[in-house]
Amino acid sequence: MKHVSAHRSFFTAPSAGMMLRITILAIGVSVTFTVLDMRLPVPAALEELTIVAVLLLVELGISRCGPQKLFRQKQCPQSTSPKEAVSEDTSPRAGLGGRLQAAARRGDLLAAESFMTELLAGGSKPSPVCYGSLIAAFAKAGEIRKAEQWLTALETAKVGSPNAICLNMVISACAKACALDRAEYWLSKMPSLNVTPDVMSYNAVINACARTGCVDRAESWLQKMRESGVEPNVVSFSSVLHACAGSRDASKAEMWLEKMSQEGAQPNVIC
Repeated sequence: MKHVSAHRSFFTAPSAGMMLRITILAIGVSVTFTVLDMRLPVPAALEELTIVAVLLLVELGISRCGPQKLFRQKQCPQSTSPKEAVSEDTSPRAGLGGRLQAAARRGDLLAAESFMTELLAGGSKPSPVCYGSLIAAFAKAGEIRKAEQWLTALETAKVGSPNAICLNMVISACAKACALDRAEYWLSKMPSLNVTPDVMSYNAVINACARTGCVDRAESWLQKMRESGVEPNVVSFSSVLHACAGSRDASKAEMWLEKMSQEGAQPNVIC
């Protein structure tokens, strides 16, 4: 049985290069004995015995340390233990920011906030992009309190200012929740954050006014919009019209339709 297993391990060695080296070695031994035969006759039985002995010694060394080690070296990079996988996932703190953003994009608010908390607990200073991703995710989900909480955290962290997209998402979330005071607060605060309100910023607040039926406030923000140099669009006028409709003020609705026509903003199907 020992001889059979030895021959099997020899012929089934996993390394083709190793088999080639053994074959070359055998040929070398045979050539050596052929040369010796020319000068000093050597019995054929002794030649065969010597070749077998050399091959067995080589095979013994391979069986103990060669193929298995080579095989493991080739396989180890492909298979990673659970402990190694965990360490790769959590090792560099810089990687937490990337995972935070990925979690925020897929709407996993709990994971995203957990990554942010871990970053802060480790003494790191998350980038404005990390804050923005978290704020946008909460705003998109309608979690106004959380969105405002992290927006305030960004403001006090002194790592940068939120951009217009981030603030507009918070304002829009406030508008959808009919939180007009909060929408107005963030629009008014934009200049102090070095962010210039754009048409989407004003439209979001005017939309909040429309949702709550506050015609006067909608008109006031439209006027402020003009004064800031931002040109109202059809959405701006439509929101004012919706505010008029919500307050059942037909005369003002007609007046704004006329203004739309004068300024070249064509009423759409919604209007």
